[in-house]
Amino acid sequence: MEDVKSTCLKEDCPLWKEYGEKCPNYIETVWINENNSQPKVLEDCAVKRTVTILMEIHNQIAGIKQYASQTRTVLDKLSESSNEFMIIQSREQESIDKRTRNIEVVTKKLVKNLIEAKDLVKKVEVK
Repeated sequence: MEDVKSTCLKEDCPLWKEYGEKCPNYIETVWINENNSQPKVLEDCAVKRTVTILMEIHNQIAGIKQYASQTRTVLDKLSESSNEFMIIQSREQESIDKRTRNIEVVTKKLVKNLIEAKDLVKKVEVK
């Protein structure tokens, strides 16, 4: 977590005004920034911090689902191309010229799908 800030707003919180440091939602948390190893003590409202963390996790899961869906689509295309390639290979009755043209078309699809898969892997590695 980068640039994490305290979530307890003492001056605006009715619970803090009533209970002070005995507020049932008040907690002190320690965070270590990704850029350095210096721990940072924060004064947090447990409810706000929990919601903030849940939102971050939700966003991460949404991103993972999106990449999983994209990966599944690319794999489906690769599988389809591979199946087409195997079917073409198994057709002995076709002439060599016709098989060559079909293989060229399917090979182009396969190469295109492999490039898409490679690009997707690069995107995932960057994140």
